Amino acid sequence: MRVSFIHSNDEQTASYRYRAQRPANALKASVNDESADILVFAKPKPSQLPLLQRVQAEGRIAIVDCCDVHWQKPSVMTMIAEADAVTVNTPYMQALVQEDCGRSSTIIIDPYEYDEVPPHCEGVNLLWYGHPNNADSFNRIAPLMAQYPFKIVTNRSAMKGTASAEVLEWSIPVMLREFSRADIVVMPETAPHKSANRTIEAIRQGCFVVAEPHPSLVEFPGIWIGNIREGILWTSTHLEEARARTTEAQAYVRSRYGLEPMVNAWKTLLRDYDLTSAAGKSIGTAGSTLMASMAVR
Repeated sequence: MRVSFIHSNDEQTASYRYRAQRPANALKASVNDESADILVFAKPKPSQLPLLQRVQAEGRIAIVDCCDVHWQKPSVMTMIAEADAVTVNTPYMQALVQEDCGRSSTIIIDPYEYDEVPPHCEGVNLLWYGHPNNADSFNRIAPLMAQYPFKIVTNRSAMKGTASAEVLEWSIPVMLREFSRADIVVMPETAPHKSANRTIEAIRQGCFVVAEPHPSLVEFPGIWIGNIREGILWTSTHLEEARARTTEAQAYVRSRYGLEPMVNAWKTLLRDYDLTSAAGKSIGTAGSTLMASMAVR
């Protein structure tokens, strides 16, 4: 049984890395092989509805993965309705898919991406990073941070006019460099269905996280959750404690957001379609060997 994750972007897009490339690598699956026995439509697009319907007409399996509110387009709503299974990345998204689309779903986490670095909060050098779609959340709090040195990593053209900040173009080398320079990563509130992936990466990189309340962060130990300005002020006078709290946060992330829980969730779901789908569609017997060989890499 061959599995392929379908995504229309590349590694510059977080959803490509978290929801297609990394699970495909870990599961020894492929990306964008439309001939596979099981297709996982990661970040589904309206133009992919005919492919999903063709896959099902041929007796293959189609899974739709929702990491954002993709179903505002009717074609994507149809994809979710017709899929053999639906996956999501957060409990909030699971509830939203149930409420808006009437579908149950399986939660499969966004696994961390970078190696772990020891906590290194030594001051108040601030960093915000993220997709331009989240720029409004940063711009809302930017005036609160004008007195501190801070940098932004994103699509530079989308952040023109941001006050008193150096804006850097996103790339993995740039992110790793700026994480190493930052003491604090600020996380203003974003849409409630968003995952904690940016907070997770900041924690992994040894930065102290100062965040506003968000559904994806409610269980996280070792980070500041509350008013951003108050969090920065607290950190500036509690540097040793901030580092200790980051150590606690890293242990939590290590146990919850590694490759193993992500791989196990995919294995459990895909095993249901190893021989016969829930709809009774035979997809062959070769999958039993492949599924048994899937391992964390």
